[in-house]
Amino acid sequence: MASASVRGPYAWLGIREHPYDPQARFVTSYVLPPLYLALWRTVIALYTFVTLILVYAFNGVQEFSYFTVLTYWGVWAYHTISAIQTFSFYWDLRRWSKSQSSQDPSIDAEKARSDEDGQYSDKAQSWLSRYFPRPLQFAHSLLFSTICSFPLIVTIVFWTVLKDGAFDSMRTTWQNLSVHALNLVFAYLDILVLGREAMRPWSHLFFVVFLIACYVGVAYITYADQHFYTYDFLNQGEHGTGTVAGYVVAIGVATVVSFLVGQFAIFIREYVAAKLLPSEGHWGTAQVRSVPDDALVPTKLGPGPEGEGGRRHNAEDGWRQRLSFDSLSATPRKRQSIATDRSRAEHGEIIEA
Repeated sequence: MASASVRGPYAWLGIREHPYDPQARFVTSYVLPPLYLALWRTVIALYTFVTLILVYAFNGVQEFSYFTVLTYWGVWAYHTISAIQTFSFYWDLRRWSKSQSSQDPSIDAEKARSDEDGQYSDKAQSWLSRYFPRPLQFAHSLLFSTICSFPLIVTIVFWTVLKDGAFDSMRTTWQNLSVHALNLVFAYLDILVLGREAMRPWSHLFFVVFLIACYVGVAYITYADQHFYTYDFLNQGEHGTGTVAGYVVAIGVATVVSFLVGQFAIFIREYVAAKLLPSEGHWGTAQVRSVPDDALVPTKLGPGPEGEGGRRHNAEDGWRQRLSFDSLSATPRKRQSIATDRSRAEHGEIIEA
């Protein structure tokens, strides 16, 4: 019995399965066991939080107006929440492990009840998956989408346009390296190496562009209230309306490109992991570090934006999805065969590999 499909607006927002994140992608890794992943995220959360406090202490509350600092808050928030969620998954995984070695008949009864109501309470799940309401699940997913996009924009714009005086003193050197370089390192270590999050739903591209457009409004509100431009290239009086409009459009295009770069980075991680680690031959099916397949809720979807890619199966799962590396360029007839197999599997038929 696999996770249940979700329909309606939440499916468009990327919440396509119940329980949410059935394969625990937000809280597991191909490289680190869950406990070490949680500890790593805790370290990054502590470092970014201390950095933010010192930035405000050095420069004042006007730092709230800078997109760089707001993005850094996002990096802190994602690692903080993810650390908590990963710890919660680690604790639940320990509970699951103990239940597998226990002879207590009540455990079998719990499993029967969970299979009947579809909640999978016997499986290892994080608080994000087990308890969070869907609006908060979407918020967490969108937060990760911003982490895939905004740090790259911040780093490129600063080091190409705004870097003058970046190394004038020890303090400014540390601050600029922390918020304009390590921000991207922290984000992409999770995206490309340590994390296991799925590719972002395409609908999130709209929200990411919308959020950065809203920031342009915030920049002009800051000028009206505090009489300074957070970024000089937004100064219409100095550069002219047409030039500023061009900068704004360029930032919008850069946002789209950075989102696509994040998507490609996740795909590359899944592809390489499936090649280097034990897998079922499809991108997206690499074995999770220190987490048995049977501890996770079976899923019908791969890690692609629309559920593309392979997915691992466990003892309860009777078929293998046949979307392999070669099927990325499959003929229409082959794609129809894959779709037919998926439909038959969802109705309980056994599909031979």
